[in-house]
Amino acid sequence: MSHAIEEPYAVLEAVAVGKYSAEWWKDTADRVVSTTAQGAIAYLGVGAVAPNLLHVDLLSLAAVSVMAGALAFLKALAVTRR
Repeated sequence: MSHAIEEPYAVLEAVAVGKYSAEWWKDTADRVVSTTAQGAIAYLGVGAVAPNLLHVDLLSLAAVSVMAGALAFLKALAVTRR
C-alpha cells in the first residue's frame, strides 16, 4: 500500500526544478489536497443540513474547493524564501 502512495511523489521529484525541491513539492501537494478537502467539508457543513445533503450544488462545491486549494498553492509560492 505504501508503494501506491509514494508513486505520486516520484512524479513530483521529477518535476522539481529551480528553488523548489522535491520536499517542497511534497509538502505543498499535501497542503493543497488537505485544504481542498477542508473547503469541501466546510461547504457541505455550512450549505447543507441533513435533509438537503442530496441537493448540494456540485458546481459550487467544486468551485469553493478548488479555489481553496489554489489559494493554498499560491500561499506556498509566496512564503518560499530560498
